[in-house]
Amino acid sequence: MQPKQSGCALTIRQNEIANEVTSRYGSFDNVLSLFAPKFQGTYTIDEHRCYFGTAPRLSHMRFAYGESAPIEWLSYQIIDLNRFSNCKMMTDYQVKSLAQAIFKNYFYLKLSEVMLFFNKVKSAEYGQLFFGAVDPIPLMGALKRFAEDRAEIVRKQEEDEARAEREREAHRPGILKPHDVQALRERLQAQWAEEEKLNQKKDNVK
Repeated sequence: MQPKQSGCALTIRQNEIANEVTSRYGSFDNVLSLFAPKFQGTYTIDEHRCYFGTAPRLSHMRFAYGESAPIEWLSYQIIDLNRFSNCKMMTDYQVKSLAQAIFKNYFYLKLSEVMLFFNKVKSAEYGQLFFGAVDPIPLMGALKRFAEDRAEIVRKQEEDEARAEREREAHRPGILKPHDVQALRERLQAQWAEEEKLNQKKDNVK
């Protein structure tokens, strides 16, 4: 088990993340503009980039802009889905509660990944979820499936990267491959055996 980070170390790391986010994106209003719902279709064309690009995570939004930032951003995405589905409009309480539930359970998702999820819902990739009103329960069920699929995609990516790194290591100059090591061992053993014979001959001559 890895040792847990101290509270001080966590705070330092959170501050570092906050500085990285604000240096890259500026104000929270700018983030709202850059990751507005209207860009869902454009940003999600390249799904690989949604998963492995540089978009900040929901938790990073909290570090950089405060507790309410990820909830507010998620609320805009939910309201946009509500309008798209042509369902009865959710109350402010329902929107905020759903945003809080998403953040609590999926704080590790990038903004681009959340946008990809909502775009998939709009494309009915999880079936027809709503009948007359946006129901948070089937929506959260679909998000659970999305998170499971995402975990598998990330796992495969990490395996591919590890395999590629092993191959690079194997082809670096000065790095002996397994069959090279075996051949070297056999040559040394033969050399040692020959030297041992020569030493025995010298002893016999004496």
